Formats: sequence, C-alpha cells, structure tokens
Amino acid sequence: MQEQGCTPDVVTYTALISTLERGGQWQLALESFTEMVSRGCRPDAIVYNAIIDTLWQTGVVWAQAKARELYNMAVKQGHFRNERMSPSGNREELNLHALTAGVAMLSLHSWLDDIQHRVLTCGDHALPPLLAVVTDAGNASKEQGNFIIKEAVSTMMSFWGAPFRSVQDKTYLGVLEAQGPQLAAWARSTAFSAQMGSLLPTLASNQSTPQLLSSAEATAQTQCGEAFGAVQRFEASHNLVLQNMGLQYLQQRMSLISGLLGAGAALGLKDEVVHDGVLLLDRLASIAAQMPSEVLPLVAAAALLLALTQGAGASEAPALALAEACGLEAQAIVDMSWRMRQLLNDDTLAISTMRCLKVYLERMGYRYLDKQGIYIMAGLPIMLAVEALLDMSLLNCRPSVIAAALLYAERRQRGAVPFWPSMLAKMTGYQDLNAPELACAVRTAQKLCRKVQYTQIYKAQSTSLATQQHSGGSTPTLACTSVFQAANPPGILHTHSTQRRGNDSSSTGGRGHRGTVFRVSPVGTGISTSTGMLRASMSVPVTGSSVCTTSSSALSGLSLGSVSVPVPVSNSQLDYSILQQLQQQQLQAGMPMQLVTVMPAPSSMPLGLTAVP
Repeated sequence: MQEQGCTPDVVTYTALISTLERGGQWQLALESFTEMVSRGCRPDAIVYNAIIDTLWQTGVVWAQAKARELYNMAVKQGHFRNERMSPSGNREELNLHALTAGVAMLSLHSWLDDIQHRVLTCGDHALPPLLAVVTDAGNASKEQGNFIIKEAVSTMMSFWGAPFRSVQDKTYLGVLEAQGPQLAAWARSTAFSAQMGSLLPTLASNQSTPQLLSSAEATAQTQCGEAFGAVQRFEASHNLVLQNMGLQYLQQRMSLISGLLGAGAALGLKDEVVHDGVLLLDRLASIAAQMPSEVLPLVAAAALLLALTQGAGASEAPALALAEACGLEAQAIVDMSWRMRQLLNDDTLAISTMRCLKVYLERMGYRYLDKQGIYIMAGLPIMLAVEALLDMSLLNCRPSVIAAALLYAERRQRGAVPFWPSMLAKMTGYQDLNAPELACAVRTAQKLCRKVQYTQIYKAQSTSLATQQHSGGSTPTLACTSVFQAANPPGILHTHSTQRRGNDSSSTGGRGHRGTVFRVSPVGTGISTSTGMLRASMSVPVTGSSVCTTSSSALSGLSLGSVSVPVPVSNSQLDYSILQQLQQQQLQAGMPMQLVTVMPAPSSMPLGLTAVP
C-alpha cells in the first residue's frame, strides 16, 4: 500500500488492528498501534477501544497491564470520560454499556479507585447521596447492550459484597446503584481492596519492566505450547472406560481418593503427584476385570507410588514413607506397583487435571503478579480441582477439558472478564464452550462453584492478603490441615499441615520443602512468595517402546504461593444407578462413552488383579 504511494491513516490502522484482534494476534496489533502513533496518526476512541480490548481479552497479565497503560493514555486525550453528575447533583453515574469489555472493566476500576481516593482524602461527604453503574442500553435505544459487561459487573459486585444493587430505572435497562454512605464505608474496607485486585491483578514490582514482560511472553508462549502439545498426545492415547469400572471400585472411589489426599498431605507431596496417582488408579480400574475391595487400598497406594516415580522404577525410599502414611507394608506396595506396571504395559504416564490447570495459569502469567494477585487468580480454581477429583460426572471428560471448565466457571463466578481468555482458546483450540464434552464439564464446574464453603474461604483469604499487603503486618498464628505449598523454584504445589507465627513456620509434612505458604481459614493468614522457573521431566509414550522423556516447565506447574484448600473426605457409598444416569446423560448429549482404546494387558495378574479380556 505504501509502495503505491498510499499513506495509511486512522481508518487503515483501525481495520488492521481489528483484523489482528479477531485472529488473536495481540502483539502484532500492539505493534501496529505503536507504528500508527509514531507516524503521527492520532488514535480516536474507536482505535483505543479496539486495541485495549484486544489486549484485555487475552487474559495475560502483562497484556492487561499494557491495556491499562493505553487506557490512561486515552483518558488524558479526552476519551472514555463516562462519569457524569445528575442535574440535581444527587447522583453520579458511570456508563459502561457502549464500551468494549476491556475498556469497561478498566473504566470501572478507575472510577472505583477515584471513589476510594475521594473518601480517604476528603471524607464521606465527598460522595453524592447516590452512585450508579449503567451496564445496559437505554429503554428507547436500538443498540444492543454488551451482555458480558452486564453480567460481569453485576456478578462481581454480588460476589465481593459491594453495596451496589440492581434497580429499576426509567432511562436504562441495566443499572446498579449504591448509597453514598454505604459506598464510602465499603471503600475503606479490605473487601474493596480484594475486589480491586480481582478486577485488575497487580504485577509484582520487580516483574513489570517492558523487557522482562516481552521475554516472559515469548517464554510462556513457547513452553506452554509445548506442554499443551504433550497434553494432547497423552489424551489422544489414554482415556477412561467407565463401563469397565467395577461396582466395588466405584463405591469405594471417594474414600480411596480421600486416603490418597491424606497420604499426600502427610508426606508433603506435590499436589499434582496425588492427582496423577488418582488418574493412574482410574486408568487401572478401566482395564482390570477384577479388583477385590480388600486390595483396593493397596492398589491406590501403589498408584500413588507410580505417580511419585514416573519415568523411573518404584524405589524403596518413597515406598517406606508411603507405607507409613497409608498404614501398609512397603514391600506389598512395591510388589503391587510392579504388577500395575505389567497391567499397564509399563505405561504409567499420567497428566492430570491439576497439571493442565497449571499450564493454563502459567500461560496467563500468574507468577508475575504480586502475592494478592497470585491467590486471586489461582486460589479458587486450585480448590475446585481438588473437589473435581471426587465428582463422578467428570470421569468421562479429558483432563484438559476439566481444567478449562474449572477456570471458566470460577472466573465467571466472580465476574472476571474475560471468562475464557483468548490466549487459552487459541492454545487449546477450545473455542466453542457449547461442544458436548466441554459443556458437560462446564455444568459440573459451575455446580462446584456454587458450594459456599469454597467462595467463603477464597474471599476470606483474599481479604486477609489485601489487609497484609496494605498494612505490612505480621501473620497471625494458625494451624491448618490442608495447605498447598509452592516449592522453590515455584512450579509445584504441596499439601501438608503447617503452623506459622510471624516469619517462623513448622510443618508436619513436606520435609525439607521451601517456598510460600497460603493458609486456608475463614480468618485468613499470611503469605510469602518465591519466583523462578522449574523444568521437570515428563514421560511421553512412543509407539513400539515403553516411554521416552521430554522436558516441559509448564507441565511441572507453577508457584501458587500457598493456596489453602480443604481436603474433602467422604466415605459415602455410590449407588450404581448414578453411573447409569451419567451414561444416559452423556449419550443424550452426543458424547461417546468409550473415547479411547485401552492399552493391551497380560491375560492375568496376581493379587486379585486381572485384565479385561
């Protein structure tokens, strides 16, 4: 175009940025915007809307930080000033309905930040009697409102207990309104700071240089792409066959999982090791024709040992510790793990939902956030991943799909836009959330999100971290029986019991581990963080051989700082009719019950384990 003597203008760049936005090329879109400004073209509100929303929808923390920078630039140039006072001076309103989702969220953040500043500087009288957020078009308008904005703002205010309430308005279809004195009191609270952190997580002060963030994007894109490629290869050749799982196993599955979680907590194991062990246990149940109930605890312990020693033989040292935690004989666990290897044809690879979830969080750049931001982004999905282990309706879904559903559901639960980040959609290919398998997983994840205890724990911990971040106070004394601890370097989460007073900590598990602790409790606790990148080996099956080893940092996980998560314990029995109902629902949804062929196995196995003919 330029070679033919045509000089690009604002219209040209707007079209280019919009095209790159639809293709998910946010870096190229940003380069085009930078080139536009350097050529002397002054961006208008349309251009700013397009580029800011492109960056925001990625869900990537450094892209969203750049979106905020551009938003501030646009405001200085006179754009996006949507606050106005009523003629009577009794009501101030922020109008978001005509904005893109990214600009709307940043406008809301900026407005709330200004409200807090006014209250802290000038007192409660600085606010008018009423303040309102407009989230939908006018009654007489022919414009279609942005339903994402309407849902997200309403959900966010409700989730964090903000004083805004939906009201009937003569002018607009969607209005949230709060009284000035109530809003002033809320602006002084730590709950306000927690909501602001959820709306726009803050980068750690030592992680915000442009050079570092550019390098971080390149690293995350490459490593997470490789990691998800390994996930896809695993899922293409490994899946569960529900029809083969015996009634005795299904009835005891919850108590077996609870036992593995308890053993992992006692030993301070990485959380994904326990989740991998559960997946190996389910894989074995898919191909073992007989698993007598009396040997199931031993099989579960052997599965955890195999997960602990993926890519290597079952060693004596972890077997001894595991035997002590499970109350079993070490040699019996080792023998059973050897028999399981035979039944699985030496293919003991397991890439669980927890590992997939960590890949997603790593791609979003969560470890570059401050302490509060780390927990806000990762705390709730980690808790839900533990609960998802026990949900029978997810047995026929792939781990990567379950992880995607958990992340989508929890973000929607707290009004975090985008609900499903464009970078994750691009990496995974999960564009259509109405696809049968993904829709089934999303419904279950949303059901888990509605469990009140998780949101209570999450909000209490987020509020506690906000308090500590603003006050710099010491950590209260608290004992917990379930804690996720990040290793140093970060990337792996551990579950064990911890006590902490001030800067001193002692642990009943997790021997020799270092890192950050998030404790879970209704009253909250303190946290310290560590940074770095962990590279861990992962076994990938190859046709005609046992396993080969590849390396992937993202699959090894990330540092969550410490996330407190309750370990569900249940001894309830499962009625076999539940499985029949599940099969019927999935057949009606068009989901195949047998997704992948099972690995061939020996014709018989000792210790009560036999292969499916």
